[in-house]
Amino acid sequence: MRIVLIASLLTHMPNFVDPSETILYSFRMSARWLIFSALLIIFLFGGLAYFFLKIPVFFYGILILLSVFLLGLLVYYFSILYVVTNKKIYKSSGFPWREVLSARHGEITDIAVVQGIFQRIFLNMGTIEINTSGSIGYEIIMIRVSDPFGRRKDIYQMVAKCKNL
Repeated sequence: MRIVLIASLLTHMPNFVDPSETILYSFRMSARWLIFSALLIIFLFGGLAYFFLKIPVFFYGILILLSVFLLGLLVYYFSILYVVTNKKIYKSSGFPWREVLSARHGEITDIAVVQGIFQRIFLNMGTIEINTSGSIGYEIIMIRVSDPFGRRKDIYQMVAKCKNL
């Protein structure tokens, strides 16, 4: 029982995907963003902790805040999942609540990439925005995705392949 539970946590078969669908592609936000954000938080709080080293109450308080921020960062990172199946594209987000957005392949009209200069030069990540027919704006916004142009190309190919079937 315990081995099955651990294996299911590692593979994480999303329960929001219909059993008749086949998962072609799934990914999360960029790990580079997670590492950069964690190092930034450690640097900022570490500097504060060093400044208050001689005052134990403030020092330990800052270390507790550091731990809370890092835990929150990890929860945020693991709470967002993007899935491409043979029928739809999903974005699942939220903790402890869950919000699932989806778009059928046949309704997708545009896939845009937005990438700031810092994201492009240093982190190679960006935002993928998916638009469907009959709507204003983008329905699915995939934030902080690594190699956004490569992922967009892969999604376009999978959507085109699924539309031809």
